[in-house]
Amino acid sequence: MSHEDSKTMNDPFGEVELELTVDGKAVPLNAFSKSSITRVVAALVSSYRGAERYRDQVPRKLEIRLS
Repeated sequence: MSHEDSKTMNDPFGEVELELTVDGKAVPLNAFSKSSITRVVAALVSSYRGAERYRDQVPRKLEIRLS
């Protein structure tokens, strides 16, 4: 797959609005990074009872705050 092909792939996980901040500083993320982070978090969440639907469904909103 060429670089151009990877740009045209429709990945709903890569289109998720995602903001990552570390110690108050924004970390820039491209579509691949957003997709990877979203998929990992969704996989972790989907293992919990009551959240099984997120195994195959993109979450509409997910918030995690570590302090």
